[in-house]
Amino acid sequence: YQPEKDSVAQVVRTACRERNAALHEVDFSQLRLLKNSIEGQRFSYRQWEDLHIRLLGLHQLKNAAVVLETVAVLRGRGWNISDEAARRGLSEARWPGRFEVLRADGPVFLADGGHNRQCAEAVTAALKAYFPGKNIHFIMGVLGDKDYASMLAVLAPLGGRFYTVTPDSPRALSAAALAQAIPCHREDEHRDASVESLAEFWLEDHDDEAEDLCPDAEQRDIREERRLVAQCAFRALRNLALAAAVLTPADRDPGNRAREARDG
Repeated sequence: YQPEKDSVAQVVRTACRERNAALHEVDFSQLRLLKNSIEGQRFSYRQWEDLHIRLLGLHQLKNAAVVLETVAVLRGRGWNISDEAARRGLSEARWPGRFEVLRADGPVFLADGGHNRQCAEAVTAALKAYFPGKNIHFIMGVLGDKDYASMLAVLAPLGGRFYTVTPDSPRALSAAALAQAIPCHREDEHRDASVESLAEFWLEDHDDEAEDLCPDAEQRDIREERRLVAQCAFRALRNLALAAAVLTPADRDPGNRAREARDG
């Protein structure tokens, strides 16, 4: 474990000392990124070479390094964990709703259920890394008791529009209230539509809408600009699953996710 801030690290070290517990710190400087795309990441860490994870973002590489250190500790305690098992576990791990690619062909759709500033910063860093120079358009719903203002402050500079929705939760912030909190709010950003209808809207061809979304579209190819990147940021995982049911290609059986959404 290696906390990002020295103040946090000191708290953890003190707690371990008081409880006579061993603390194993991860050396993130040993991470070496080999390849990075929306299909996954390849990396090396310490003696481990050419590992693969599907999860996206630098923060997920750090999580993978923590896993490998944990494997080393468990092996030291007698656990029989093969290299093949560790590699397979990392490669097959999925985390629905965490910078998850719902659709990569046509308009790219990503889903992230983070609901605080730190999560918004991780999402922003990943969006800049995978889609440099792109305007990012957001379908967003939040819970009213979360610090959504700080999230918006981080996300708004990415340059796209926000389409707000009201999550299916008694703690939800209304779509209209969220729209009013967006820096440089535009009246047409509040739609208060369902997740499904907004997802379907993005899958359709709209020449007028594409031009409206990109004011300088006359200087670009409209067909290309329609391949806009959209980021779905919902805390309510039921909403994420409903979006996935619309956006996921048929060969990935989105029906299961829709059923899970209804049942959950």
